Amino acid sequence: MLLSAGIHGNETAPIELLDELIRSIARGDLKPRARILFLFGNPDAMRRGTRFVEQDVNRLFNGRHEQSGGAEALRACELEHLAASFFSLPDRYRLHYDLHTAIRGSKIEQFALYPWKEGRQHSRLELARLRAAGMSAVLLQNKPSIVFSAYTYDQLGAEAFTLELGKARPFGQNQQVNLAPLRLRLEQIIEGREPELDENLEGLQLFSVAREVIKRTDAFTFNLADAVENFSPLEKGYVLAEDAGGSRWVVEEDGARIIFPNP
Repeated sequence: MLLSAGIHGNETAPIELLDELIRSIARGDLKPRARILFLFGNPDAMRRGTRFVEQDVNRLFNGRHEQSGGAEALRACELEHLAASFFSLPDRYRLHYDLHTAIRGSKIEQFALYPWKEGRQHSRLELARLRAAGMSAVLLQNKPSIVFSAYTYDQLGAEAFTLELGKARPFGQNQQVNLAPLRLRLEQIIEGREPELDENLEGLQLFSVAREVIKRTDAFTFNLADAVENFSPLEKGYVLAEDAGGSRWVVEEDGARIIFPNP
């Protein structure tokens, strides 16, 4: 199992969780029965308490770092190589959780993003594992991506997920973030004592991506409040955004939600 955090340096709750797991292993309280690799994605940004230094590391995977430069592009390349080396042994089960917190609040606090690859099916067993780990929802991707979990899913054959665990806060201020179910599940996996999963998805909300809203010109207008939370409901027919040339994004579905309305 690969556990990563700190891809964004100011997303501290996952960093603190991995630090606690590492300390438990060092003390002998947690006894690994499986191969495990811990990766902290952007140490420089972690020390500065910023999301990134020059560019977003989580937009530099699946070869995107080759089109860029600078320390963070090199770091993304290094993370790919470390993950590839770790997952290089044949005929092994491969699991990757890339742990994050979100820029903004969320109507659903803890959720997962499940990458997509053509010809590969999303695993019901993995969805059940996410539910057991405290995730309330899963967003099923429908196109390739350039984030870390998409790289390990697409290129390395891992079952890989981005886990969003609440709102980003400074180090030492994550008391309101309940990571107990996730920590328990990780400890069970690490020690080889995970209870058998029954593929029960009761209570787990599944979402799929309907469309992306991407700013193309300076004429772009986004018709939601700056403080709108992830998974806020949208009314059918609502004009979500507009751009030059008459481009409009209109909500076409019942029960639609907004996620990651980030600049």
